[in-house]
Amino acid sequence: DECRFLSLKNRGRLAFCEYGAAEGDPVFFFHGWPSSRTMGELTDAAARELNVRVISADRPGICDSSFQPNRTLLDWPGVVEQLASELGIERFHILAFSGGAPYAYVTGLKMPGRVQAIAIVSGAVPFADLSDHSGLLPLYRWMIWFYRNQPRVLRALFYATRPLISWRISARSYFQMLPRPDAKALRDNAAFDVVFESQRRVGVFVWKMSTFRSACGTESRIVHFHFALLKKQRSVCPIVSPVMLKTKGTSRCRSATCTKFLRT
Repeated sequence: DECRFLSLKNRGRLAFCEYGAAEGDPVFFFHGWPSSRTMGELTDAAARELNVRVISADRPGICDSSFQPNRTLLDWPGVVEQLASELGIERFHILAFSGGAPYAYVTGLKMPGRVQAIAIVSGAVPFADLSDHSGLLPLYRWMIWFYRNQPRVLRALFYATRPLISWRISARSYFQMLPRPDAKALRDNAAFDVVFESQRRVGVFVWKMSTFRSACGTESRIVHFHFALLKKQRSVCPIVSPVMLKTKGTSRCRSATCTKFLRT
């Protein structure tokens, strides 16, 4: 993880690193939640094999990127545009995982001339607007209930569990509670190390649940961009198209309404 920094126009800084082939076709990797740029390391071997250049950045407030108070989902495309221009990248693909999905959609919407295609893996849905939670993992159903009924308790629980993220033993035990395919994938020591490190380094931002809705794109005024892109912008920024990256492991949809899988 050779971290580099970009000075943003708003005086903050963006931390990012690259994986795969340095001269390959550019793919911006949008990490999940909670996670950080180091999750992109999971793509390194496959990206080298396929001649793909993966650029993975910490979102604002996560790990080594500056916290940006009062930011919204609509601020992210400007950050991506500045990073792409700094790296001399005119057009690129996006690979988004989990909580990175809303950021991918809004980037495609705001940069249709530069985003060639988007691949979503186990994409997060607008949780706050779901009426049926049966397709969600138990942990998410539990968080939504507390968010709506006992938000202060939820925030306290997040702060209380924060120190535990540095305990490898307890983290490995938690991962084994995941669905069988996911638990099997994380028995691979290299995969576990990447996931553990990416979640350990998320920083203070993740634990501030007051920012959960805006950070994940679940505000009602934002989530419509997700559907607008799918329905109206498909010809400009294809959601389903061949992607240049293949990864090892498994994915699990959190809801039947979320993920589009692309063939390599």
